[in-house]
Amino acid sequence: MQDNDTEPRPKPLRIIISTVLLIALAGAAYVALNGMPVIAAADDPAETASEEPSDEGQSIQAPASVPVPVVTADADRREMIMKITATGNAEATRQLELQTASTGDVLSVDVVEGQIVEAGDPIARLDDTELRLEVGKAREALVKAIANFSGDLTYLKDYGGDDPSEMEARAFSSLLEADDFAAFINDPEFDELFNTITREEVIAARDNLVTQRANFEQAELNLARAQILAPFGGQIAELEVVVGQRLSPDTKVATLVDASPIRVRVEVLESDAGLARVGRRAEVHFAAYPGETFVGVVEAISPLVDPEERTLEVLVSLPNDGLRLKPGMFAQITLDTQIFDDRLLVPADAVLLRSDRPMVFRVINGRSDWVYITKGLENTEWVEVIEGIEPGDEVIVSGHYSLAHDAAIRVVDPEADAESE
Repeated sequence: MQDNDTEPRPKPLRIIISTVLLIALAGAAYVALNGMPVIAAADDPAETASEEPSDEGQSIQAPASVPVPVVTADADRREMIMKITATGNAEATRQLELQTASTGDVLSVDVVEGQIVEAGDPIARLDDTELRLEVGKAREALVKAIANFSGDLTYLKDYGGDDPSEMEARAFSSLLEADDFAAFINDPEFDELFNTITREEVIAARDNLVTQRANFEQAELNLARAQILAPFGGQIAELEVVVGQRLSPDTKVATLVDASPIRVRVEVLESDAGLARVGRRAEVHFAAYPGETFVGVVEAISPLVDPEERTLEVLVSLPNDGLRLKPGMFAQITLDTQIFDDRLLVPADAVLLRSDRPMVFRVINGRSDWVYITKGLENTEWVEVIEGIEPGDEVIVSGHYSLAHDAAIRVVDPEADAESE
């Protein structure tokens, strides 16, 4: 058998030389593909170029590098809308507790929880058998009262003719009014009645007629109230009765909620109270629908300030198609207040702070240009630029937090990228 120790071994020097050559070749390939690596981003344009950027944005360029993807927007002159924010809760435009006005057993329930109804739609109905009997009795008593009164006032023939039914109709309508009755009894022809009856008898007959008329109308009203109808359109909530249940007056049947449009009641700080205006636009965000914006208008402003909280109430009205928004939902509201025309604006995301000074990055010839600015008005969306850039300048709004001056950039469209994915 041959001894393994006699086989030739690679020399250490050859291994070292081969390794160094491989590393050198790899480094050269990286530089050829990507350029010289950038060691670190500076906090000031002077640290990434041999001189400060001039007013025209020109400077000695940094070494070429991989372009940084960024999102941009144009600086533009437009109106600046100042806003205030507040929180509140949604509430129905109208909300009513439906109650019974009569006594009776529930004969039918015509709705279910959450059902949408129109004005006049039936909600529930009580057994009205007893109420119909009461109407019949009251009608009979009224007819007798009319007959007695008509019989006493025989001179009504001069006003109503010989037809008894026509006389009764006149007695039922005209003579029940106090002024009309007074005119009749003060008429000289009225004295002819005293040949057979006294004035007191006529007045008593008239008073009985008035009483029986009121009793009949009350009986009819009780019968009508046996059916509970929706007084306005809305949605049924808190339905609390079932068929066969015995109800007494003022028993709750259900709650009727009209939430289209819906309102949001917000508390605005006293210091901002003077900025709120009826009719101004309002953006509303609900926790139930994250990322979705609902738009409404300021409907009303309370004239009273809470002395303890130092706030006042503002009512915001907004459409509620499909009834997606529910009373009681928590909301965050942004109210438009003052409007300033013709201001040079950039998106708030474009403005950064470096050395406690506001600045933006412009795009010039495919590279970043660091520019300090002077700010004016600002809100959560926009910043007014008084000095530093011009209308039409392309500013970077995303991808610039660690960006250096004069860096190679590549403008991307986030919406197009999202669609391609």
